[in-house]
Amino acid sequence: MSKSSPTSFGEFMSSLEAYSIIDFDESLGQLLRIQSSSKDFGTIMASGKSALPYVIWLVDGMNMSNKLIVHLNSDEEVLNQITQKLMETDIRITSHCQDQKEFTTDISEHRMDLLLLTEDALPVIDYWMKLLSDTGILVLIATPETRLNLMQKYSDGYFCFDKEYLFISRKGSDHNKVRKRSKRRKATNSP
Repeated sequence: MSKSSPTSFGEFMSSLEAYSIIDFDESLGQLLRIQSSSKDFGTIMASGKSALPYVIWLVDGMNMSNKLIVHLNSDEEVLNQITQKLMETDIRITSHCQDQKEFTTDISEHRMDLLLLTEDALPVIDYWMKLLSDTGILVLIATPETRLNLMQKYSDGYFCFDKEYLFISRKGSDHNKVRKRSKRRKATNSP
């Protein structure tokens, strides 16, 4: 734990270690803290037990206008209780234990400005992608093969950047129009 770690990070990680949640990358934590600080009036979501170590970092970067939703699967109630203990006094944080497909369907009308997902989100990744706001960013903690597959799948409508984690954001509608116009020009100008 470095000097720049959030105050309650060590205590929270100790609680998670009892459930074998020990993987953590401080550079990703720092990046997520910066991202959450840039989302005024933004909605931030962390889903999956491997995302839990980063919750403290997200909260540390949030301002008072942000909201953080922590999502865990319905069989992870014990981890949800640990998360709820963390947020007893923070009105910006809520948590839910629910099947991912059911949860993403229930909140389908909402848009997220920052989504932190883990590999267990893959079966319903299309549902998660629909929740991303126009200026939002999705961060995925996954294996290199999984990240490559998703980059290939989503590269037409999204910007994708893979640097140990996959970062995805929507291409603006103006960007898509320009690309289509450019393709049409090439097609009509070719011999």
